[in-house]
Amino acid sequence: MNKRLVYIIILALCAVTIVGVGIGISVYINQQNFVNEKTIVLNEQTQTEMDVSLDGIFPSDSVSYKINLKANEGDSFNITMNFEKTGADSLAKFIDVKIKLNGEEKSTAKLSEYLNGKQVNFEMKFNGSSTFEMEIVYSMGIDVGDEAQNTTADFKIVLCAER
Repeated sequence: MNKRLVYIIILALCAVTIVGVGIGISVYINQQNFVNEKTIVLNEQTQTEMDVSLDGIFPSDSVSYKINLKANEGDSFNITMNFEKTGADSLAKFIDVKIKLNGEEKSTAKLSEYLNGKQVNFEMKFNGSSTFEMEIVYSMGIDVGDEAQNTTADFKIVLCAER
């Protein structure tokens, strides 16, 4: 076989490999965004459960989830959020939770406090907008040591909306 043909084949294989890796990374990133964002349409009485499994969080690291809440303009809802343990919770005492609504902090506490019954309550009025963005941020302080290694927290968030 001619050396020139061999070089062309090698270059073509490299190009196909690079394109394949690029497509794979793009699909992975889009899948992660889909998993980390959810839309809930609120009606008269809405109850939604969201399963969460936290692991692999390191000191000074954070993970956030977005929930888009939609309703008719002019609607008002009382929102209640409960966190319920579904499995291991050894990571819970190391995780700080911030709950934001349209960028405004509504609640902050340790995940263990939420799992032990701390409830989040707020009222939403859909005036001038039909969507609210709720962001739940899970973070671990920089001062957490080796005791958090190989720990996890499995729980569900129960969101109830009542008009």
